[in-house]
Amino acid sequence: MRAFAPHYLWRHQFRFFWSMSNGWIVLFAEYADGLYAPLPPLKTEGASESFASYAEILGTVFNFMSERNGGTAVSRIENIPEELKEVFQTVGYQLQPKDSDYLYRTEDLVQLKGDRYKS
Repeated sequence: MRAFAPHYLWRHQFRFFWSMSNGWIVLFAEYADGLYAPLPPLKTEGASESFASYAEILGTVFNFMSERNGGTAVSRIENIPEELKEVFQTVGYQLQPKDSDYLYRTEDLVQLKGDRYKS
């Protein structure tokens, strides 16, 4: 989900801001529970593509979030693409699947048709 639209839709629920560090752009989202990164760091032309460079920016991002969040479990980076998962794991981060989004037809919910929406 490296797209603008989903984050724009949530703009009233989160305070978004970004930071640059050693050629990496990091998007942060802040809400009542704390601060997290809805996307992994994005490389600009000035960033090194080395493993060490990526490991360093991940450490910087997590240290910043941990400091702001007082060490709570809300610190996280979401929407990690398949090609970066091994990098995160090699550096020592644990990956957990994100809950899936739900899409419903408005008309079905208004009328509560059928058993498909029972839990």
